[in-house]
Amino acid sequence: MFPGKKEKVAKTAEALVEPVADALQKTEVLREQIAEFLFNEATVINHRMSWFTSIEGLIFVGFGMLYKHPATDSVYRVLEVFGILGIAIAVITFLSLLASSHAQRRLVEMWDQNKPANYWGPGVIALNLALRAKWMHYFSVWNFLPIVIAVGWIAVLLIPK
Repeated sequence: MFPGKKEKVAKTAEALVEPVADALQKTEVLREQIAEFLFNEATVINHRMSWFTSIEGLIFVGFGMLYKHPATDSVYRVLEVFGILGIAIAVITFLSLLASSHAQRRLVEMWDQNKPANYWGPGVIALNLALRAKWMHYFSVWNFLPIVIAVGWIAVLLIPK
């Protein structure tokens, strides 16, 4: 071969590989950032559910303790306050969990829109429900539990005196 030809071929190969490596690196950085955001959102959901179950448990205990007392108007008023408080906390928690589910859906959509078509690496989430239908992201246990608790409180409030 001619002198210097090997170096020229090596530089040409580097020039071809460098943009691919740069694009792959950018994709991995984006994937890692979105995966970290999803992890943080899951942590927030966990905290919200922990607080929700703790507060609702305390309200149920207070309700149960008062329910054993002799039936008077003041006891019924306090029991109604407990029920309304339980419903309010369930609704507030439900709305915050819905917002978290929406944020997760948007992050997964961002990944789907920005990943290269030929990307074969790991995704940002194990099961991408948005591929099936966008509304599937909202069907999770943590989104249904506040609804179930609120319905329970409504049923308790409807019990005749």
